[in-house]
Amino acid sequence: MSAKETREKLLTTAERLFALEGIDSISTRRISKEAGQRNNSALHYHFGDKEQLIQTLIATRMAVVNARREEMLCMLEQMGRTDDLRAVLRTLVLPLAEQLEEDNHYVSFLNQFYSYAHLDSLLESTAPYVSGMQRAANYLASHLKALPNSVAAARVNLLSGQIVHSVADWDMQRRRGQTALPLPLLAENLVDVLVAGLLAPISAATAALLGKRPKKIVRDPKPV
Repeated sequence: MSAKETREKLLTTAERLFALEGIDSISTRRISKEAGQRNNSALHYHFGDKEQLIQTLIATRMAVVNARREEMLCMLEQMGRTDDLRAVLRTLVLPLAEQLEEDNHYVSFLNQFYSYAHLDSLLESTAPYVSGMQRAANYLASHLKALPNSVAAARVNLLSGQIVHSVADWDMQRRRGQTALPLPLLAENLVDVLVAGLLAPISAATAALLGKRPKKIVRDPKPV
């Protein structure tokens, strides 16, 4: 096995184990063993420690997702459709869902990454790969002006978790051989749910906790 093949095997093995069993519970020794390495020397040679391995994994996968997202956003900008809420949300959902067509464990790994004990120390490493998400979030903000800032921010934060968890759940169902919606249908239905969630009027209960009356949500007259 060449050095390049060894490196790729270690990465894919780590991604699979992290995705299926959680990041905290998997040691570098376990990764090396399941990748067919007799000891940790190969892993440490290619990646250093566990956190550097995770950073490499994120960079490898997220760079592809971000590039696709940027491409889709550029197309919307050229077409003058950045005010189309549904179209903007598709730029967040589809690039991630498309990773499942590659039959890797990245989305399920990302799902585990959100609950990793050392998440805060690794978030900085994701900065170069979230430019597309940040651009999309700026366009989403224009649809949420009728909401209090705290509520708008909370909904956008919930959105990213919903996307990752929903796509990861579909992936796990598929791997277990359980009945699941076709991937394109899962993605488009998820976009529908996200549109409805972002534009949902504030309930009386939420308004009471905010100490404000519900504000009317002005919906985009264009089809979403």
